[in-house]
This record gives sequence, C-alpha cells and structure tokens, in this order.
Amino acid sequence: MQMQVKETGKNERVYRFKPSDIIDDEGILTVKIPEGVTSIGNFAVWGYSDLEKIIMPNSVTSIGTSAFSGCESLLEINLPINITDIGKDAFYKCKSLTVINMLSRVSKIRKNTFKGCNRLEEINIPDSVLCIYDSAFSCSGLTQIIIPNSIVYIGDSAFFGCRELEEITILSSEILTKNIKKDAFGKCPSLKKIYVTESLYKRIARNYDKICKKWGLNENVEISIFQEKELESDKVSDDRSISEETKSQTTTENDIKESLCNPAPLLFNEESIFAKVSIRSEEPKPLQANEFQKNLDEH
Repeated sequence: MQMQVKETGKNERVYRFKPSDIIDDEGILTVKIPEGVTSIGNFAVWGYSDLEKIIMPNSVTSIGTSAFSGCESLLEINLPINITDIGKDAFYKCKSLTVINMLSRVSKIRKNTFKGCNRLEEINIPDSVLCIYDSAFSCSGLTQIIIPNSIVYIGDSAFFGCRELEEITILSSEILTKNIKKDAFGKCPSLKKIYVTESLYKRIARNYDKICKKWGLNENVEISIFQEKELESDKVSDDRSISEETKSQTTTENDIKESLCNPAPLLFNEESIFAKVSIRSEEPKPLQANEFQKNLDEH
C-alpha cells in the first residue's frame, strides 16, 4: 500500500491521508504514518469520522492547521518528542479523544487546538509551552489541569465551557494577570479551586473582584497559594483562619516554612477575602521576556 507523501523543496515530507491508508489493528481502525514523514499537512485527515487511532513516527516535526479536525472517532494520539509546531484547530471537535500523550517541544498551543474534545479528561502540558491561545481547550472534558511554570500567556476563553473542570494549578510565577485574558476560565460550573504561586496571588489580590470577573470565575471558586506537597499527594494540611492584619503583611517563603502558616482559602465573593498560604518548596524557573513577545507576535 502506497501512502500519499509529498516531497517539498524545503527537505520536508508531508503526509496527506486517503481512506486506503486505514488498517485494522486488532479491531481498531488505524493509520500508521511511515518513518521519514516530517509534517502532517493542513487538513490532512480533516473530517474523516471513522478513524480511531493515529501512529506517528518520531520524524514528524509539525502538524498542520485542522489536520485532524472533525475526526470524531479518534480515541487517542501520541505526539512525538520532535514536534515543535501544531497548527490551530488541529484536533478541533475530536469528540471521542480521551488520551493525548504530549511529549513534544511545542512553544504554543494555538487557537481551538483541542476545542470541543469533550471526552478529553486530562492532558500534560510540557514545560516548553509559553502560550495557550484563544479557546485552545474550550468545551473540552478536562477535569483538572496543571499549567506549567513556563506559561506567560493564556488567551481569551482558553478553558471556556469546560463543564467538568474542577481544579486548576498555575505554576507560573512570571505570568501577569493582564496576560490571562477575558473568560479564560468562564462557564466552568464545576470549578472549585485554583492554586497559584505566591507572586501571582499577590497580583490577583490587588484587584481581586475585577480580575475574577474578567476571568469568568464563578462565585464558589477558591484561589490558594499552592503547596508542593499538594501536587504529589493531594493532601492539604488543616486550614486556620487568618486575620486582616496577618493578610496585609509581606511573608517570605522562609517565614512560611518556619511558621507552617496555612490559613483559610480565598473565596470569590464580595463579603470576605482570605488567602490560603501554603509552602512552596521550589522556585519556578524564570522566563525571558523576549521569548514571550516573540511567541505573541507569531500567533
């Protein structure tokens, strides 16, 4: 069987799908892309609803715009480590997609990349990613998400309409509140907790109600400073109330470790604002501002 692979003048081998490429792999309709292919073309497999699995070789470095958009039966996909670019809408409305093994080195997750993947419950975002653009995970089935410390930008409606999303952890200490855009977490009725770094928490606290409304948070969301141990064991030490005087003081990380301070969580409502301060045992990796600007310009 001969697959359609186009040679380009840029030393690329671009794959484009045709129905005869599908094989029955133990009852799963599968396409195995041949070794040596470097790119999955724009709209390469667009709208082919019967396809259940794609196997890509490590030679693949890019996935084009809408490459797998509308592949409603696609169950899982492995993104090889050498992938550096994924086009917008690449997996838009892959409604059966439940597993994405993201080993790639992409620097951005583009607009609508995983929008409408309503059975996708979790995804590991690699530390190479700097920007998550508009509606990248909108209306997906995510139940929790860890945003790595490399992230400096989260676009409009990035996680909008994730109705099963319960918990968000933002490990980035460099991200500015203005770079988390409108309705980034809007219409997420199950969302209860957002864990952030101490530095991001302080930025949020300066204009708390305005920021929460901008992000689209519901009234029951708690915003807390994350504790490293919570990420490993999901165990939270017992909460204690904190006075307004204590909240107004600047507390260093060493002070926190010495006093084992762990006050009550901050709730998004107009009557009371409290902060759950936890121990952060590792300093997040700093980012270069020019890296963010370069990626923002390319979006």
